[in-house]
Formats: sequence, C-alpha cells, structure tokens
Amino acid sequence: MANTHVFETKMSDRMQVTRYSTPVYVAQASFEERAKLVMGQPVTRPYTTRLYEQDYIRGTDMSMQTLTETNETLTVTSAKASPFAIDSLDAVQSNFALMQQYSDKAMRAINKAVDADYLSEVASATNSIDAGDVGGSSGSPITLDTTNVLDVYGAALRKLSLRDIDITGMQDPRVQAGNLKPGGQGGFANLNPYFAEKLTLSLSGRETVDGDLVGNNGYKSTYFGFDSYITTNGYWIGVLGIATTPTNGDTVIINGVTFTFVTVIGTTAGNVLIGGAADVANTNLAALINAPGTTTANGVALSAANQLLMKRITATADLSANTCTVAAKGYGYVVTSETLTAAADVWNTESSYQMFGEKGAVDMVLQVKPSVETSPIPLQLGSYVKPYVLYGKKTFVEGADALVSVRINSASWV
Repeated sequence: MANTHVFETKMSDRMQVTRYSTPVYVAQASFEERAKLVMGQPVTRPYTTRLYEQDYIRGTDMSMQTLTETNETLTVTSAKASPFAIDSLDAVQSNFALMQQYSDKAMRAINKAVDADYLSEVASATNSIDAGDVGGSSGSPITLDTTNVLDVYGAALRKLSLRDIDITGMQDPRVQAGNLKPGGQGGFANLNPYFAEKLTLSLSGRETVDGDLVGNNGYKSTYFGFDSYITTNGYWIGVLGIATTPTNGDTVIINGVTFTFVTVIGTTAGNVLIGGAADVANTNLAALINAPGTTTANGVALSAANQLLMKRITATADLSANTCTVAAKGYGYVVTSETLTAAADVWNTESSYQMFGEKGAVDMVLQVKPSVETSPIPLQLGSYVKPYVLYGKKTFVEGADALVSVRINSASWV
C-alpha cells in the first residue's frame, strides 16, 4: 500500500509574469508642447487658410486673399491611477518585494491605458483605407491575406503622398528639430498581431532588414517608409443589427460577457429589458454597456470581474439605422457573438483599425509622467500605493492629414 507523507511546500523565487503590450505612443507621438505646459491646462495652436497663386497682369490690381486663422486646443485633463495597499506585516513575511512587484504591474496598466487612448486617435484620421483600396469592395473592411497585406502599405503611402505628407525622413527646414514633429519625420504603422502574421508570411523567404531597433517600443521592421510596431492596444468597432424586437432569452456576447434580453428585468447580472420594441432594447443594451456597474430599471449591473472585461468599451444605439455600434479602446479586436432570434440581426461588421501615419501626427503632453505616490494607511501598518499619470492628447488638423485609418475585418479572429 502507498505511504502517506507530509512534504514541505516550496515557494518560487519569483511571481508569475503579467503581460502587457509594449506602449507605442512614446516612439510616435509629438511631445513638443510639454515645455509650455509645465503649469496650466490648455495649449492652443492655430491653423490657417491655404494660400494660392494668381496670375499678375501689369496695370491691373491683384485680388487680395482673405487670411483666416482658427484655433485648436490641447487640454490636459486625462488622469489615470491604479492604487493598492500593502500591509507592513505582509511585506515582512512575503517572499517577494510586494510594493516593487505591484508598482511595476500598476505602471504597466497605466501605460496601457495611455497607449489605448493614443491609438484611438485613429478615429481622427483624414485618410482611410478599406477593401476598395486593395482590390475589394469599397466601404467594406479588408479581409487581410498574404496577397494584399503589402498593398495596404502602398495605399497608405499613396494617401499621405497625395496630401504632400513626406515620410521619407527629409526634414522640412522650416520645422525645428525635436522629438517627432510633423514635417518629414518618417512613418509608422501600428499592427495587430494578426496583421503582423500576414505580413511575415507574405515576406517569407524575402530578405528584410530589421536593424538594431527591433523590440524598441514594439518596433518590428520597416516597409514603404513605415516603421511597423506590433501592439494589442489598438482600436476596434463592431456594428450589431437590432431591427427586430429581441425574444426573451436572446443574448449578445462581447469580450466574453453575456448580455441577456428579458421581458422581466429580474436580478441576473447582464439582464437587459426588451421593453416591447427593438429601439428600446437597443437603447437599454447600449446603456448597460456604457455603465456596466450600475443597475437600473432597464438593466442589471455586471459582476465585478465582467465589469473589468468591459473596461474602455462603449456603445452607441443608432435608432434610425437599427444598429448598436460598440467601440473598444486598447483591445485591438474583440470577440463577439449573438443568439438573436431574428436571422437578419447579426454582427454586420467587426473592424480592427490599424493606425498608419507620420510620426508626430498626434500631440501628447505628459504633464505628470507615470509616477508613484505613497502614504501611510491611517490606524494601520502599511502604505497606500498610488501609481498615476496626468496627460492630454490632441490630433490637430495638420496631424489628422498625416494619419491613415486602415480598416481590417476581424470577424474571423479568435
């Protein structure tokens, strides 16, 4: 028979790794306004009307052009924090440096939030690329494969060149040298790993030059003048059709979170009141997505764990189009499904937006860089640890012209 023994439990020398995508904003955004906002909140940058030449006829008056200046403002109002508490006795008895370990994880979480905010500026791009630009149907997201992935780079270069945006690195002498300013600083392409996979397979067997920068701020390689960065912090939009009143028990699943349409609200987390009409159900679904921690007469709050899964995800009910548009910052793509009874009510499109452009197109000010502040816990042993950041971002008109939104079909990504 087997003996029964008591064995000592050994603790590993380290905690397990919590992985976060490498933030790319550090390598791409313009920080030129930081010096002006050592104190204060907004900084204003004007843009002017475009001037055109005219023929001069001797003896004839010239026509004066009207000069107009319009102000745009970058405001520092975004503050993120990731606080936690460490008991002094826990710190003494733990095998690990608890404050250091968790401060590092909190800093990574904060940087992810800032990066997600930066990458969502793809929505401000003047230029866009969809399937129509690479041989497909105009207005539809690109179904990416090894035959068209490089066409995306070519189309992005074309879009920028048509606006006289130079990403060859030839610095405009009228723009002072500095940290990633517009005017000829080279291009960037932010790629979801699925996009990067198709790119790698497309280039299989070809000679590529990655150089010594591989791994820096997510940098991977350079094609068509665009420095490619791999990130999972990108921007995504899904459009769900709700033209027919849902049936009791129909579900919509977003990022693993189930929302259930019901005729009686009840108390089950994620319940959404149908309300007798498609428009009402649509409105109630969007409201719960936008406030997942709040129970109302029309929706039941999600569990704490599911609220975290819906972080940085918002929804807009379009009652005229009979759609619910769900947008997600910092995910790259979101897995969705539904069990709506009406066969036509499905996820119409699911698009992962890759941001291409000229470095410096998006302006950012980190008025307080990611920092950590500690304070004693009143009447307890230990400390409150409060990692935080204070920043602002703005895509000015000049920057919007230097950005390209690349819409990729993510419906088959898992």
